[in-house]
Amino acid sequence: MKKLLFLINPISGKTEGQKIQEKLPSILSRYLPQNQYDIVLTEPNMLAQMSCLSPDFEILVAAGGDGTISNIIHAMVSLNRKHKVGLIPMGTGNDLARSLGFLDIEDRSLENRIKIILSGNTKKVDTLEINNRYVCINYLGLGNDARILNDFNGLRMNPANRYLFSGSMGKGVYAFAGLKSLNYKIAAGAKLFCKTRKNKEIQLDFNSEIRAILISNITSYGGGTSLSSLTQTDDGFFEVTVIKNIKEWALLHLARFTKKPVNIICPEIDQIQTDRVEVSLPKTTFCQIDGEIISGLSGTEKKITVEVKSSVDMIVP
Repeated sequence: MKKLLFLINPISGKTEGQKIQEKLPSILSRYLPQNQYDIVLTEPNMLAQMSCLSPDFEILVAAGGDGTISNIIHAMVSLNRKHKVGLIPMGTGNDLARSLGFLDIEDRSLENRIKIILSGNTKKVDTLEINNRYVCINYLGLGNDARILNDFNGLRMNPANRYLFSGSMGKGVYAFAGLKSLNYKIAAGAKLFCKTRKNKEIQLDFNSEIRAILISNITSYGGGTSLSSLTQTDDGFFEVTVIKNIKEWALLHLARFTKKPVNIICPEIDQIQTDRVEVSLPKTTFCQIDGEIISGLSGTEKKITVEVKSSVDMIVP
């Protein structure tokens, strides 16, 4: 069995993926013989790609943003593989890496990240299954936040707008997409059913429009917002947060700057811990999983079921 399989998104962080691919052999030569690792560039269909790769690796290293990492873990869980997972974060939000402490380390050099990965210290992180088809490790968003992401991606994918995403301008474009979609809401009539951590049944009926339903499993959302003070990534539960109005929407984004969880700065917010939730929608809405728009859900399905699926051993500093 080999020690490491690196799966690198070559376009994450602009050209950073390609640079990491070039630097790795030199760094790894100081720690491992060449026959103990493989370096592979990711393809759009990660499930098909991973099914063709040997499973005989101890550690799977995902190098990319949250979307890349989520796709890799989705493929790994779907193939029932049990690798430890290491991260080389290269995205804009890096919410999973932030939650696991990778953004708190002083030395963020590639070599130090390799040392952390080789140390093999792990923490279990629950994975969620959505409608028996999709795997989620960070968060699922229905409604306004997914609409913003959809508009942002539309701008980003247009070659004519490439100059807008140079340097730190991408965050400004995201803010513009947020303002543009400010009034988008989930239609009146949505329903939510779950059992709390204490096995109490809860049904919420929303007779008026609401802005978003956020289902989260980690301590960082949308590039640094903490949704709940109760979050633990390995407890077999996740948090459901309902954003009903403009006040709660504003506090959701303000929480990033106050460094306080949303349920602390907005105690009246609807927030529940559960291991399974059913959301019924009067009509389809926008949906994102781990920062990626999922058209198969947002375009066709009015009932969304989320439950704890299993867990993944994530390497931590």
